Amino acid sequence: MDQTVFKTSIVALWGLWVCANISVYSMENNNRPLGKKGIIGKVLAALATSNVMHHYNKFCAKTSSLLGIPASEEMQLLGKEAQTAVGIPAERHVPIQYISGLDASAKALDNTILIGEEFMSDQTKYGVKRCNMFHEAVHIKYHDDEFNGALFLSSLLGTSLVTKMFVNPQGKLKLLYILALLVGHYLGRALQGKFESYRERRADIEGHYATQCYQCVTEKIEDIQDTYALANDIIARLDHNIPLSEEQSYGLAYAKKWIESKKRYLSIEENQMIADELRQCNRVCAFHEQSS
Repeated sequence: MDQTVFKTSIVALWGLWVCANISVYSMENNNRPLGKKGIIGKVLAALATSNVMHHYNKFCAKTSSLLGIPASEEMQLLGKEAQTAVGIPAERHVPIQYISGLDASAKALDNTILIGEEFMSDQTKYGVKRCNMFHEAVHIKYHDDEFNGALFLSSLLGTSLVTKMFVNPQGKLKLLYILALLVGHYLGRALQGKFESYRERRADIEGHYATQCYQCVTEKIEDIQDTYALANDIIARLDHNIPLSEEQSYGLAYAKKWIESKKRYLSIEENQMIADELRQCNRVCAFHEQSS
């Protein structure tokens, strides 16, 4: 490999890794207003939405088939609205698929947005469905499913390339490459965990603002509060009960997992800040305008 290309590859890989790491901490800085990206956040967003990342995502998507079945026309229209609102060009829109047994209301993959029974239920308020769809659309916009993997590869390969560049071990010292791979694997997984929190918070922020409806966000807040109450009630009733039935054990584990997972998302207070800001601007979607 040409020395210039080699060094450029190292700089690119580690530049991506460092940008992502700094951006994660930037997002977690409480002094920055919600919805306001710093320079690093803008750089990371530009990388994630670039044509290069889009083609990489398309290449990876070819290896995975669509799951489930096409969702209703109503859900396809909602998905199209959400993807357009968050800034995805029409030619990059993905279809909305329904799958039974999904362990979430909706989930973005590299080539589709999946929705499950909870999303389709009449008991789920329209504002909750809309916020969830917009949240997943943000993941599609930034190719989050594949970009997270690219960060891991940057760390894994970058450590080996840096080892070769600065040490270039020979003979038995080539075992240093194994150590470099282990270090790269650990750093990559650590970054992926932090990036998971970053991208979920970003999807909440950009998705909620893109709804342009304080009532949708308010209904989402109420849904989160209700689920917190239910999860805490399950934990209070079952956490110290022995023995538990299989169903009770599953319910207890799911409740704890749900509460732990919510740490990656905006807090109720932060969601309320977005709802209040949209209310002050009198932002209401067509559905809630007609139903009011």
